[in-house]
Amino acid sequence: PGVSCDVASVQTNIVFLNVDQTVAIQALASKLKAQGILISPGYQGMRLVTHLDVNRASIDRLISEWRACL
Repeated sequence: PGVSCDVASVQTNIVFLNVDQTVAIQALASKLKAQGILISPGYQGMRLVTHLDVNRASIDRLISEWRACL
């Protein structure tokens, strides 16, 4: 809830998320950082970038931690 992504616009390993004002972006970033997950929060959005060593299990972990933080 409060986060959306235009999946059709994703062309690379960079994913931009739209975040509405109900989500405290900086707090979310801090909580995820404490779990070893770094995100780049911005004004009403976030940039997520995967790297070569990021696999499906890593993405699943991000989703799980993200849900726990919200």
